[in-house]
Amino acid sequence: MKKTLLSIALIASAMFAVSCTKENSSFEEQNSVFVADIAGVDATKTSIDQTISANYGKVYWAKDDKIKINGKTYKAKAGGSTSATFKAEGGAATGTEYYAFYPEKIYRENKTDKLNLAGDNKYDANANYLPMFAYSKTNSLSFDNICGVFKVYVDNNTTSSIKIKEVIVKSSNKKLSGKFKITKEGVLTKDDGASSETKVTGINITLASGKTSDGIHLPIPPATYAANDLTVTIKYDIVGGSTGKSVTYKETKETKVSKNNIYPFTLNVSKN
Repeated sequence: MKKTLLSIALIASAMFAVSCTKENSSFEEQNSVFVADIAGVDATKTSIDQTISANYGKVYWAKDDKIKINGKTYKAKAGGSTSATFKAEGGAATGTEYYAFYPEKIYRENKTDKLNLAGDNKYDANANYLPMFAYSKTNSLSFDNICGVFKVYVDNNTTSSIKIKEVIVKSSNKKLSGKFKITKEGVLTKDDGASSETKVTGINITLASGKTSDGIHLPIPPATYAANDLTVTIKYDIVGGSTGKSVTYKETKETKVSKNNIYPFTLNVSKN
């Protein structure tokens, strides 16, 4: 009798294990694919920039773009549209709520509602480093920009060509990069370890005398920045001449930064 009961228990246990395996397998298969849209492109085009597609970073997904969803990496199967299908690389996201980040590197390991805003953004003419976030309870994601954007132009009023190396924004009172928390609505709040500086490096744009550069984009967390709080610095070299030069602009007015808006600055370089 004991052997019979034991056999029944083992069979039941085996059936339960198979059932759980199938259920987990089905769950992972269900979450192996997400559809991600980039929200508000047309609706916010005027407020962002008249030439958003050329000047405001991520407007269309590209093939092989990567995002993080609850810590798992997903890659775009195709590009060229504001909507793309992303497939899991390795394990699929688990849970019933999904926190998704672009670019994937801003995700903080094991911190679903936390992220790292890069303090050093490697230059990209299309500003694909500008961060986006999506929250959903389904496999459909709607990404929106996390930050506002400072769009920095450089006027070369020297008698020589210059090579733009870096653009740096600093705040004396606010945090601009590092560790942040994010709400389901995409609102940032600072976390321990945030920094008061953000920059774009590796620019290496050569600008002839008398010319103005294209805009260089820096993500800035939404906030109201007091008068004299913000500075914007350009580092540059004189082509064929001195190196390691810089010029700094201080914003003397209060600046209210909102996500999905661009704030232009023009810096004048006049000394060889």
